[in-house]
Amino acid sequence: TEKVISQNISKINLVTAFRFFLNAQPDLRKQALIALHEILDDEGYLIFNVHGVRNSLLRIIHFVRYLLGMGVGNSMLSADVYSMLEDCGFRIIEMRSVCFLPRIIYRFLPHRLFLRIEELFVRIKVFNRFGIYRIFVAKKY
Repeated sequence: TEKVISQNISKINLVTAFRFFLNAQPDLRKQALIALHEILDDEGYLIFNVHGVRNSLLRIIHFVRYLLGMGVGNSMLSADVYSMLEDCGFRIIEMRSVCFLPRIIYRFLPHRLFLRIEELFVRIKVFNRFGIYRIFVAKKY
């Protein structure tokens, strides 16, 4: 069935997938990436996000929730994202963080201050690898 479906689809050069990879089970992630790799042309791009990256300030929130006996929710390590894509024939060529502070902090800071801190982190490139929400651009190889 998979071959029949892919044979009837023209090759495309761009796919976007937002809020999928973190929410999907690992097997479904892999199946989706294999299918996307098949329908993308040789110069194709995949743009996607992960809205809970564990190696960020989110790690502190997870630790506190763990200590309090609360659930920690879904999250992924950046290394897992890179290896997942690599295993399915993609190479991540760019990554941008779009949120740095955990949402709970928003409750305790004035809105303008929260936004200023976020803007500061965006401007200082070294913080890009610490964002909680990340957008990735991957290229098929």
